[in-house]
Amino acid sequence: MDQSIQQVDDGAARVQQAIEMNRRTAMMGIGQEYEDLFWAQDAAKKELRLTGQIHDYAATDRGGAAMSTGDWVGVAATGANAWAANR
Repeated sequence: MDQSIQQVDDGAARVQQAIEMNRRTAMMGIGQEYEDLFWAQDAAKKELRLTGQIHDYAATDRGGAAMSTGDWVGVAATGANAWAANR
């Protein structure tokens, strides 16, 4: 009887470890996706400055179709949630 209880406890511990490992992996993926989006936006700003298309990104009207930082974060969160939901 004690051996059966120990086996169930060991199984539950392994399941808990697997869940925690998957959660950590998902959070690392979310962090990486956010970082990738941040650097992509930063590179786009630098390219616009270098080509002379804008002189000050923060002070320039980017039009209705341009994505703000909040939009980028929203896209990252949506993608991360979809990725995590499909894991």
